[in-house]
Amino acid sequence: MRFRPGYPATYLNLGYALKDAGRIGEAVVAWEQVLRLAPDDPSAREELERIAHVTKPVKLGVSEPESLRA
Repeated sequence: MRFRPGYPATYLNLGYALKDAGRIGEAVVAWEQVLRLAPDDPSAREELERIAHVTKPVKLGVSEPESLRA
């Protein structure tokens, strides 16, 4: 699989995979990247809203998902 960093769908799908793996904080970072690339993306916005409703507010100190680090 090829990672395409300039495409919102790349981060959207990464977010889903991270969420499924229980890595919610990293999934949030990926979905926030979707919104930086495509501010009107409804899927990323819905996922972030869903996470916000089931978790208490926390400060995320993650700058980049571990899976993207070289």
